[in-house]
Amino acid sequence: MKDTLQAVILGWLVVLVTAQQGCDFRQNIVAGRSYDIFSPGFPNRYTGAQNCRWTAIAPAGMIVHIECNVMELPTSTNCRNDRILISREGLTSLSGATSNCGTRRFSDQAIGNTLVVGFRTPRTSRGGRFLCTITARPCQCGRRRTTRIVGGTEAGVNEFPMMAGLVDSRIGRVICGATIISNRHALTAAHCTRNVPVTRAGLLIGEHDVTTGAETPYTQLLTIARYIVHPSFRDNPSRNDIALVQPRTLIFFNAGVSPVCLPFAERSNTFQGARVEATGWGTTDFGGPQSSRLRRVTLDVVANSVCTSRLNNPNILTSHLCTFTPGRDTCQNDSGGPLMWTNPRNGLLYLSSLASFGVQCGTQPSVNTRITSFLTWIQQNTAGVQYCNP
Repeated sequence: MKDTLQAVILGWLVVLVTAQQGCDFRQNIVAGRSYDIFSPGFPNRYTGAQNCRWTAIAPAGMIVHIECNVMELPTSTNCRNDRILISREGLTSLSGATSNCGTRRFSDQAIGNTLVVGFRTPRTSRGGRFLCTITARPCQCGRRRTTRIVGGTEAGVNEFPMMAGLVDSRIGRVICGATIISNRHALTAAHCTRNVPVTRAGLLIGEHDVTTGAETPYTQLLTIARYIVHPSFRDNPSRNDIALVQPRTLIFFNAGVSPVCLPFAERSNTFQGARVEATGWGTTDFGGPQSSRLRRVTLDVVANSVCTSRLNNPNILTSHLCTFTPGRDTCQNDSGGPLMWTNPRNGLLYLSSLASFGVQCGTQPSVNTRITSFLTWIQQNTAGVQYCNP
């Protein structure tokens, strides 16, 4: 079902705040409907100065998506003249908004449930027109598309859409795993960020075989804006081994790229006795060659006391999660990658922990960073992100 949302149809509520009189709209949108926004006078061409704004608000837990399939705006350097502005953060001031112009179609999405769209042109504009469609989409996470890992098997192509890799552009390979948690953030191990500075780091998403780009259309290598390393991270003894990775551009979700679920409803779950799946491009044996294709392995979660005793390590904390399955393990270059638990209630993948450290591979328990211990820290450092909580 489609609603036309120009004021003359009363599809949007006119609020008349800072935009040109009669061209400032606010609308609560609902799932299952699409809403059109378009240039004044559409399908005819606008002329002269224009200043419009549309604020679309979806129900909590949903994401606002915009797709502009009719784009006939004049082109200008950095879109300084006629432009469509998109505030993914939902800021009515349009501060920090991205600018779009020219004739290239585009799509975008909000970080949360509010998207603000602006349209501005100078008095000297020679005119043009546009038509965009706005929809509310359910928040989704933990989807499995199909159906350094020791004793593991090759994953299906894009089977784990939340899987990402931290790439060192100087050597051109994946040095650590990472996990997509929102359209602006991934998680990895803090110790991985010491190995490659932001200036030469990339976040690889939608990938399967790192030697070819032919097996999946979803692969992208995103430049990284910054790391947010846990302020209490220590390497020896290892603790708080977690960091956020924020790319310079938005992570667009599709069939091959989407976030993992965070275990908000599992804060009291130790996962002891459960099985988790680890994925990575790490080595397949200690000191062996690195895998070019994403591999997966199923591991058993054991009591932390097993790590304490078998590793003779008194520094195993409640914020650690211990795994041990003889002959199976994460290995070198798998650090920072996900260990995912499948919720039997809904079949979705939840991030139980991040690979942190171990002794050799597959012969002793491995120690991982327990995500439930860091949920508050994650939320505090990803302000504005609305996480799914299925």
